[in-house]
Amino acid sequence: MQAKRALAGETGSPTDYPVLPEGMTRGRLEALLTMMRYTWPSDWTDPSKEPVYFAMQCDIAHLLGKSDRAVRNDEAALKSPRFGFIRKNVSGNGWRRGPRTGCGRGLVFTPLIEKVPELLALKARLQADATCKKSLRLICSALKRQGKRRLLALQPQCPDDPDLIATADRMSSWPPRYAEFRTVATLAAHHAEVLEIFEVIDASTSMQYASSGTM
Repeated sequence: MQAKRALAGETGSPTDYPVLPEGMTRGRLEALLTMMRYTWPSDWTDPSKEPVYFAMQCDIAHLLGKSDRAVRNDEAALKSPRFGFIRKNVSGNGWRRGPRTGCGRGLVFTPLIEKVPELLALKARLQADATCKKSLRLICSALKRQGKRRLLALQPQCPDDPDLIATADRMSSWPPRYAEFRTVATLAAHHAEVLEIFEVIDASTSMQYASSGTM
């Protein structure tokens, strides 16, 4: 899924928001929503019926201020295998008829209804990922602040310690924000990397205490 960057609130770090996939635009979603509004609400909950948009392409084109060709392209995208939001049930000549004729034909929204559980599950996964990423960012930020304070306190006592020098270089190489850690997996890996610096700091602290005879 493509994403765009924006500033997240508390940490001031960039985050990724989902964007429409290639081939889908806001205009096409507007066409979908407009056509949905011209179906019977009860057809979406009555198991004996299907929600169908019966009007012709010229009608929806007039409503949306588009050309007939643009609406045809919208319909083609909406019913394509990639999205599969609608199914076309029209006459051989493309004519659409309301149910009063005894044979209702038009754009059927049953495929969209069938996708709702999948879409709700995807929404839940995205929300869970966003919560996890926010938590990891806050934890990493707190740990890095603590690690920096301990390192600064220890360096004057061990100015030539190669492990501390390498750790300081490692910390300074980390990006100041979290643009490079866009997924839960990359953030978790960075969290593990942050924890590793404490192993070095703890080891150097123990050696310092031992050499000073305070242990």
